[in-house]
Formats: sequence, structure tokens, C-alpha cells
Amino acid sequence: MTFEIALQLLVAGLLGATIVYAVILNRRLMRLRDGRDEMNRLMGELGAAMAGAENGLAILRRTAFEDDEALGRRIAEARSARDEIGFLVDRAESLSGRLEVQIGSGREVAAAGGQSSPAAVPGPVAEEDGDFLADEQAGEDVAAARAARATATAWLRNRDRTNAVAEPAAASRGLR
Repeated sequence: MTFEIALQLLVAGLLGATIVYAVILNRRLMRLRDGRDEMNRLMGELGAAMAGAENGLAILRRTAFEDDEALGRRIAEARSARDEIGFLVDRAESLSGRLEVQIGSGREVAAAGGQSSPAAVPGPVAEEDGDFLADEQAGEDVAAARAARATATAWLRNRDRTNAVAEPAAASRGLR
């Protein structure tokens, strides 16, 4: 009988150790399941964040493309305006030269003390009786033409400086 009791005590001890080991193993399995659930939740959040990032990137690309197109249109408009202002500056210089010639011709006629016919001096007639523009009016016209020329030239210089700064910046961003 002692042998039987010893054997039963040994089996009872082993069963007790198995129960303790099973409890420990059960706790570890519960932590693993909790970790797996947490991992699944984190993976879902990561997937949602990735989808949001892809959506944001698509919006950013579309916005950059639209901004690139808008910038291209503005550059084309600015170039067109530059060409038009250049044309106006050339016309102002031409008119300024013509006015200077007319003023010089009018002064020569006045210095000679004679009246000339309207056909003798090219240019517009100021009054109905055939008198030419007075020196004061012609001088004001020349001054106005020179002021317009100076304004247009200053605008062109400012635009050139602005383009010199804007074009390298646009090129560095991959814009044309």
C-alpha cells in the first residue's frame, strides 16, 4: 500500500504541476489573443491611414497640376503683355521722334518769321485756320510721350526682374 500511496501522491503532484502549467499557458494564450486583436486593430488603422495618405497625395498632385497650368497661363499672359507694352514703347518712341521733328520745323518757321502752308510741315493741324500746334502744346505732347515711355520701360524692367526670380523657382519645382 505504501507503494500505491506514493504512486498516487506522485500522480497527484504531477497533476497539480500540470494544472499550474495549464493556468500559466492559458494566461499566455489570452495575452497572445489580445495582442493579435490589438495587431488587427492597428493594421486596420494603418490601412485607413495609407488610404488617406494616397487620397491626399492624389489631391496634392491634382492641385500641383492645376497650379502648373494656371502658372503657365499667367506666364503666357505676362509675355503677351510684355510684347504689347514693347510695341507701345516702340510706337511712343516713334511718335516722340515725329513730335520733335515737328517742333523743330515749327521753330524754324517761326524763327524765319514767315507762315508756311500746312503741307510744308508734316503733322496734325491744331486749329481750323491752318495754324500748327503751339510750341507749348507740342512740348507737353513730347513730355507726355516721354513719361509714357519711361513708365512702360520701368514696368518692363520690373517684370524682367520678377521673371528672373520666378522662372528659376518654377524650374526648381519642376514647373515650366
